[in-house]
Amino acid sequence: MRTPVWVGITLIVCAVLVLVIGNVSGLFPNLTETVQIVVVSLVPSMFVSGASLIWLGRKPDEQELRRKQDTFGAIKRWNETPFGSFRSRRDTLPLAESPPELGVDIDTCLRHYRSVYANLQKLRTEYKDWKETDSVQRFTTIENGIPTVNVSLVNSYDDDMCRRLVKSHHDLKAQMKSEILDKHYTNLKV
Repeated sequence: MRTPVWVGITLIVCAVLVLVIGNVSGLFPNLTETVQIVVVSLVPSMFVSGASLIWLGRKPDEQELRRKQDTFGAIKRWNETPFGSFRSRRDTLPLAESPPELGVDIDTCLRHYRSVYANLQKLRTEYKDWKETDSVQRFTTIENGIPTVNVSLVNSYDDDMCRRLVKSHHDLKAQMKSEILDKHYTNLKV
């Protein structure tokens, strides 16, 4: 278990207070030689102990490092998931879908990277809306009581959405690589 950083800070503050109060009130000259030796050796010890506790308290523990490493690896595998062509609603974009592993940890981690998370949510929303939209219904008009589908508009709309979603996916992939994956896993914000 890690020692809290505040213990180290308290030790340093107490050492400073002993020095200030002792010098201002004139207590040090009135102390016996033995007590002066104890105080003189105690104050630097408090400084060193406080500094070491602060340093140790700021080091991540093994469990946190392991969690960062696992999350980093899962993000990397998710980001590098290959996908073939994306031309219809049957095809999928890996980043628009939920991560295959450690989904909650990845989602929590990505919230610390605001622009990445915002772009991910935007991609997911556009992807979901397009998948749930019936293009045929959207471009169907009723002429003389007969439903007429403008097939060229349906195909054009679907092709345009596929291109936009693939571009957004590639942009997000590059952004995740530059902001997260190009750095060491210990720098990951979890």
